Order: sequence, then structure tokens, then C-alpha cells
Amino acid sequence: MEYRIYPLEDQTRLPELCALFAKGLGETTPELWKWKHYTENGQPEGLLLVAEAEDGSFAGMFAVQPVRYACGEQECVIVQTNDLVVEPVHRGAGLVKQLYFGALHEYEHRGGLAYMSFSNEASYPIFMKYGSVDMGDIYARNTAKSLLPVYAQKDTAVWDGWQLELSDEMPNDLFYQRRTDGFSMEKNDAFMRWRFAENPETKFRWLTIRREGRLMGWLVVQVAQGRLRRAANIYDWALRDEVPDEVLRRAVQLLRTHGNWVSLWGRYSDAVWQRWGRAGLTEQNEKGTHFLLQAFVGQTLPQNWHLTRADLDF
Repeated sequence: MEYRIYPLEDQTRLPELCALFAKGLGETTPELWKWKHYTENGQPEGLLLVAEAEDGSFAGMFAVQPVRYACGEQECVIVQTNDLVVEPVHRGAGLVKQLYFGALHEYEHRGGLAYMSFSNEASYPIFMKYGSVDMGDIYARNTAKSLLPVYAQKDTAVWDGWQLELSDEMPNDLFYQRRTDGFSMEKNDAFMRWRFAENPETKFRWLTIRREGRLMGWLVVQVAQGRLRRAANIYDWALRDEVPDEVLRRAVQLLRTHGNWVSLWGRYSDAVWQRWGRAGLTEQNEKGTHFLLQAFVGQTLPQNWHLTRADLDF
């Protein structure tokens, strides 16, 4: 069977995409796809590639999102792979390969450096087969987990002239630090508003750290309720060097009033992990997510990456 591979621009067909997605990965909504692929997000334009069968139905789809990364003055565009699904009756026809390399060829002509993938057990062999390099695991660091119920949630804390506040509103004075020791995502207000304030699927909160009214640090947090326990997950963060370890420790303690533990996913330097360790995040999960990179033709990949959960969950 022949398939037509093309970027989906007709948003009226998103319900069909949802039906296909449900067969492969789970339930979703047209609103999520509109937000994810058809709204301005402060980064390069994404791609929602579909494979259409001869009868006009969707046989497969592949969603990717380019992201700007920087280390000091060096910049690059990395294409993050998101969702790759093939209709069960069309599996075995080579569609995964067509979609994968179709998106790759599209972005290597737009100045992209590489594919970036965070694979599970199912996708790992696929990406490795097509040329990805395993850069290592992504781990989570946690506070000690507890079965105790959460009694009194606190949204504010004050210590030695420092003010901590947990709010539903995105701060209007965010700052973004460019690292010199590792590649990290280039963020801006448009991206942060799109990713966290306008996300139709997940509610996020902001923990701000201030001194004399000046924003000295911020954490983006999502509280996930499980069957028995809650986790306060830190998705993204930035801290000025002037923030002492004790203030960060008190920020983690504030989050502990909202969950049975606090979790931080990512890939960081030892110095960064040590700082979070002094704040109380000392455990490491044994199972991580594989971080994979595949350079486009003739490209050389950087080795020093800093990845937050904002990078992992698109």
C-alpha cells in the first residue's frame, strides 16, 4: 500500500488524530493538539507529520518540536521527538521509518543539528536502529518518600529577609540564565507562558524566591496525585548564585507540605546535583529515561547537556 506523508495543517481532522493516538499511546483531546502544535510557543515551528492511507484515513503520525539550546555564546537547534504512533492494521509496512526520516530530512534543511529523544522500552530499539547515540539515563532525585498524609499545606515562608511564595500565577519578572558549563534550553516569556500557563492538560504552580522584592529564584511545580500518595514535581527552575543553600532547602520544605515527596528530574552537572542534595533531594531512582541523540548529516554533537523536566515532557 502507498501512503501519503505530509504535515497536517487541517485542524478539523484533529479528532481523527486523537482516535489514532488512543490506539497507540492513550487518550487525548483536539485542544491539546491545537495548543501543542498550532500556537506560538517562543521556539522554532513544530511539525505534526501524518501518513494517510489510500482510503484517506490516518495510518500513522509523528510529532516533533524544535528547541533552541545554548552554552555560552554557542547555539543550536535540536529537534525533540514527541509522539510516534502507527495504526495497528498498518504496522509492519515500514511507516515508522518513513515518518522518522521524513521529519529528519525536513529539519536538516532548516538548520537543525540533531534529533533528541527520551525513549521508553518500546521506542528505544527503534531510535537506536535508525542511528541514535545513547547519551545516558535521565534520573530523578527525591526527598525521602513518606506514607504520612499531608495535613497543612503552606504557600508562603519567610526566613532571614527571604520571601518564598507558591502561586498559581506566572511571575511577570522571570529571568533566564545562560549556562557556560552545559547546553540548556533557551527559554523566554512566550515559551514559559505557552508551556506552563496555557497548558490545557496540566496545572502548574510557581514558587518564587525574593529578597527585598527582587526575584532571586523560581521553580515551576506540578503536584501529581497518585492512588495513595502525592508528588510535588519540579519541572523547571532558575536560581541566582546569591540564593543560599538554606533558602533552597526551605523551598523544598514548603513543597513537602503539598506532597509526600518532592521530585526533580533532569540531567545536570555534579555541582548542580550537590546543591539540590544540600536542599534535601538525595535519593536517586534506579530506573531512568534514556537520553538519545542522532546528529543530522555532517554534524558534531555537543556532550555537556543540562536537561530539566521541561525538556523531557512535551
